Amino acid sequence: MKRNRAPIKLVNECIIGSFPLCYYILIFKYLPERIPIHYSVAGTADRFVSKLSVEAIVVCCLGYLGLLLGVVLRKTVLALANAQETSHVKTTAKIMAYNQTALTDFFSALSAYFIYII
Repeated sequence: MKRNRAPIKLVNECIIGSFPLCYYILIFKYLPERIPIHYSVAGTADRFVSKLSVEAIVVCCLGYLGLLLGVVLRKTVLALANAQETSHVKTTAKIMAYNQTALTDFFSALSAYFIYII
């Protein structure tokens, strides 16, 4: 009997999505009270916020946003593939699962990079 690996994969992706948030928590006490959140084209900071602001927390949670985007995209594409009754539903499901993982990894890496720049 083949086990469904989707829950294990989802837990792994949640862990990957939490890395930027954990990184932010680790460096939180070393950050100044106001952190740069936006940079101009020249590379100078032109907008500062509190380190507990909504913008800073959103930057930390970009990994979870990538996971959410991947899940929604995977479910949508699979629903369309099932509606069209194509013969490539299993292949599409595998591709979309890899896409979900790639989106989570990309958004987590992007979030970690933004936190590093802060």
